Amino acid sequence: MGFLRRMDFTTGMIYVGVLLCLGLGGWHLHLRGELTRAKDAFADLDRQLPEIEARLKSIMEMKRESEAAANSDLDNTDPRSYFQSHLHGARFALNDYQISIGSEQTRSFRIGKLTKRAKETEAEIRFKDVNGRGTGPFHRQNIFKAVFDIEAHSNRWKLRELVLKNEDVKASRSKKGYPDELSDRWEIDRLKFVRRDPDK
Repeated sequence: MGFLRRMDFTTGMIYVGVLLCLGLGGWHLHLRGELTRAKDAFADLDRQLPEIEARLKSIMEMKRESEAAANSDLDNTDPRSYFQSHLHGARFALNDYQISIGSEQTRSFRIGKLTKRAKETEAEIRFKDVNGRGTGPFHRQNIFKAVFDIEAHSNRWKLRELVLKNEDVKASRSKKGYPDELSDRWEIDRLKFVRRDPDK
């Protein structure tokens, strides 16, 4: 206690400064150690980066091959079952449409200077009930989902033709001009897909 009484303000500040310097010095050494470890980690990651990229590329190739194999299996299923499953997934009822599969035809295609031959099959989805009356209208997002899924899950079935008619435009035929706003419900006049297989 006598020592503290004899210590004036300046001496106290010196002691506090020394203690702060020691503390800051220790903190500086700690940060240097952390920085060194971080640099080592980044250097190690940099060395492993080519291997990581190669593994990612291998994984992506395996995924593509797996998807191609799955799509190939789907392409070999009955076309009606294939279309029905995706139309059902887009919330179309079985009595909303009729599926017509055309006969296989061999056609020639010009690709640059080469002529290729392929077997072509057309599938038409008619949106009519069993009595031949038109069905719908349907929401646009459901139509686009069906078309997208049919194409995305097949290597061969591709959209050939899609003709839509907005329900408000049809209703305003007898009126002058078009309505100010169109609804998001559409009638499907034509929906066709085509499948092409190489002619061996």
